[in-house]
Amino acid sequence: MDVVVWNMGHRVRSWSGLANLEADVALLSEARLPKSLGSSIQGGESTEGLDRYPRRWATAIVSKHGLQRIEDARSWRNGRPLKIPFAPSRPGSWEAAQLLQDGKPDVTVISLYGLLDEKSDASMHRSLSELTPIFEDPRSAIPTSIAIRLSSKESGPSA
Repeated sequence: MDVVVWNMGHRVRSWSGLANLEADVALLSEARLPKSLGSSIQGGESTEGLDRYPRRWATAIVSKHGLQRIEDARSWRNGRPLKIPFAPSRPGSWEAAQLLQDGKPDVTVISLYGLLDEKSDASMHRSLSELTPIFEDPRSAIPTSIAIRLSSKESGPSA
């Protein structure tokens, strides 16, 4: 399986370069969605941090195979699932999905972005805590791929 991990740097024009790579799955950060895309995609709409600064980009997962959003992973305590929502506290900072092969879940993929709305390590710690249910959920006994990207809100497009 070919996996690409890429910080798109808010550039829509990066999508043509991504398409040329013909990867099975791409785990993206700072992605702005193009108007049309011939692949399965999850995320990429917008990001909102604790600073309430609007960002028109987000993490995204793109695949030429189907994707199934993970919305119901649960942590467990004393043999019972905890009633904690499985969602990012900073919308757009991470996405989690199962990659479908022949219509069945084959691998769990996560695209994770260390948002610098405060300290990046605080953002990452919080996001990793929010993602813990994936590693505790019995359905996730399949390989998991994580893309982590730390970036400053001050960073501009790279050459």
